[in-house]
Amino acid sequence: MADTQDFGICQGGALFTLADLAFATAVNKHSINTLTTGANIIYVKPAQLGDILTAEAHELVNHHRMPFAEVKITNQKGELLAIFTASGYRKEPRPQS
Repeated sequence: MADTQDFGICQGGALFTLADLAFATAVNKHSINTLTTGANIIYVKPAQLGDILTAEAHELVNHHRMPFAEVKITNQKGELLAIFTASGYRKEPRPQS
């Protein structure tokens, strides 16, 4: 993890970006373009330099227009570092190839 503050912990923005990417993966699996309309993150514990991070996303509401998902970020020890929730807007179906 290269994006650390002076005291060896990960920048919150890096964790937010990881969670947002996991959110996008979860809600875009239906082949419909989904835009994030709002997001919130709670930092439970700092990620340390050298931590291996995992982001696990679960789509809690699969609404045809307004999905909602939760992402939990953990380290290699399984310790919870952050909880991210977000909602989205499904714009239009993706073209089929």
